[in-house]
Amino acid sequence: MAGNNILLDPLVELEPPATVSMLPQTIGWKVLLGLAVILICYYSYKKLKAWRLNRYRRDAIKALSTLNSHSKTDKIMQLNRILKQTASAAFGVTEVAGLHGGEWLTFLDKSSKIDFDSPQARLWQRALYDPKQSNEISDSELEQLIDKSRQWINQHEVSQ
Repeated sequence: MAGNNILLDPLVELEPPATVSMLPQTIGWKVLLGLAVILICYYSYKKLKAWRLNRYRRDAIKALSTLNSHSKTDKIMQLNRILKQTASAAFGVTEVAGLHGGEWLTFLDKSSKIDFDSPQARLWQRALYDPKQSNEISDSELEQLIDKSRQWINQHEVSQ
């Protein structure tokens, strides 16, 4: 192109500067980058572990959401089954399997801040063994029990 214009002939083409590396040049930055990678890996591991440990909670919430399609008697039975399975996964079968009635409600109270020991909850426990009593529980009381159960599933504290 310089041959076309005699004014450009004496100009010399400049060489571009050498590329600058984007990697840190000093050891301090490399150490800092290594520590950041280690912290990110550790935090990710802890989050993944907590997510896996809480799978039983997600499964229980999913099971609670399917209760609407059941009859009242089935809801009463299934609600107890879901809570027992959740408590067994969290606290161990040996601690939960033998609990029923007032002992079961006391356990639910002690393992979270949810107040389960109420007249409607005691009626719920009696209805498990006498289906005739399931008629004494109103639909709104049953929905309150399901909401309390959902809260318990989300908020119960497991000592690790």
